[in-house]
Amino acid sequence: STFGKISNLTISNTGQAYILDKGTQTIVHKLDALGKPIDSFNLGIIEPIDIGISNNGYIYTIESTYVDNAYKGIVKKWSTSGQLMLSWNTEAVANKLAITNDNRLVVALKDRINIFSEQGLLLKEIKGYIKPNFPNQTKPFTYISRLAISTNNELLVLNSDTQLITINLEGKLLQPIITNNENSIGLGTYSNLAYDAQGFIYDAQFSLGADSTSSCHCIRQFNSQGKFIKKLGGLGSKK
Repeated sequence: STFGKISNLTISNTGQAYILDKGTQTIVHKLDALGKPIDSFNLGIIEPIDIGISNNGYIYTIESTYVDNAYKGIVKKWSTSGQLMLSWNTEAVANKLAITNDNRLVVALKDRINIFSEQGLLLKEIKGYIKPNFPNQTKPFTYISRLAISTNNELLVLNSDTQLITINLEGKLLQPIITNNENSIGLGTYSNLAYDAQGFIYDAQFSLGADSTSSCHCIRQFNSQGKFIKKLGGLGSKK
């Protein structure tokens, strides 16, 4: 089969890829670790924003809906065969989704992070980050545009496209904040963030500017402190 319009993907703990393909219908394609198609299923005429898979094999998507004169988010839980099992609303639009290694759902809203159980129970709300020297003060998030989670449940939050913040699930700051500069990750809404099993950070850059000298179209690798290591890919030669 061929892809229509790939909008997002996630990798399971066994190395299988789940690709979110949004056309007139939304299809999830399942591929093995070598890229061979295994299965696919149709989610219908919806437009999920993000997709994730838990360590116990359930698929989760987030989407937006208009209810009571306001946009809200919807979290949906699917079986591995594409059967809808559960859904619940969030009080604001959900931007990004991550899943902890013990299968809790981490959902980034505009200015906060909600942590849910597998059954949709709200367990915790993180409205900002807490600096070690100021344990009684919470610095509010401004706008969360990207989110990633490590294997030891550290959260990487891109706040207002200028601050890269590493926190634990209690909201405590774990690393110095990385601010936007040419060697750091916080470079605009085109970035997509991910951790690997060793703790390295990756982002996908479509373009960093209008001219070819500042454009990237690449994947960049950083260490856990945000120091640039290398770039994979680049601009092609075709117009």
